[in-house]
Amino acid sequence: MKKERDEKKEREARLLKRQQLKTLSQSLVARRNLGEYMGNEDDTVNGLLRFYYACKGYTNLKTFKEWKDAGYTVRKGEKALLIWGMPITSKAEKQRIEEQKKQGKEEEAKEDFFPLCYLFAESQVHKLEIGQEVTKAVETMKEAGKQGKQPQQQPEKEEKPDTPKSKGKSPKKDEAAKLQEEINRKTKELEKCLAELERKKEISRNRTAFINAMDKLDEAAGKLQEDNSFETPIYKLRFTDASGYGSNSDIFTISNRYLLEEFIKFMKKKIQSKIEELEQLLISE
Repeated sequence: MKKERDEKKEREARLLKRQQLKTLSQSLVARRNLGEYMGNEDDTVNGLLRFYYACKGYTNLKTFKEWKDAGYTVRKGEKALLIWGMPITSKAEKQRIEEQKKQGKEEEAKEDFFPLCYLFAESQVHKLEIGQEVTKAVETMKEAGKQGKQPQQQPEKEEKPDTPKSKGKSPKKDEAAKLQEEINRKTKELEKCLAELERKKEISRNRTAFINAMDKLDEAAGKLQEDNSFETPIYKLRFTDASGYGSNSDIFTISNRYLLEEFIKFMKKKIQSKIEELEQLLISE
């Protein structure tokens, strides 16, 4: 029952996406016919859709598999961009679709004949990090270790009858030890990569906080420029004694428009310098 409910839910989601894509396609075709999209090279429906996405900044569209084969992965939270897939051409599939139509399943027939194609833009993907590649390698080796798999061994040389066998560890134990050593090395490398990734995430969060502060200062500067008063009622710079427990008292306040504008310029310069410093840390190896 749960499986049937899940399948029904997935199907309803697909039908909704089809309807949304159909509405968008019809809108673009209508606008093309009015001459709005005459500049794009491909005036097919999919060409119009690609041009529409490009106008919104989504370029170099590829499927998930194509990006994966190129060594990229989709960023977390990114949603696919839809275009129409290639129509069914095999005789058997066409017959099945005709049967669906006869049974009154018109929407199912359309869905099967014109499938959806899910694409992702260059801005929605990123190069696989070293840490991710190491994780896959470590997991592969761990799985091999659990199943008792050993790397293929070279055939042993035939020993002479009068030569005594050398004493020591068996080949299987040697290979197992080497495998464990490789796992330990990859694990340490992975931990190092994850630590570096977390450090850069923290730098990125700090950069975002500074950018948000810069935007607020720009907004304040714009409002102050529109205010011609000597003492502005819009903003006030407050110096407070916060050393007391549970109560703060103002030492002095500044509401002079000129002083506030100079303070904003000073802070913006300092913040911009800090943003550039953080960006250098992000792009550094």
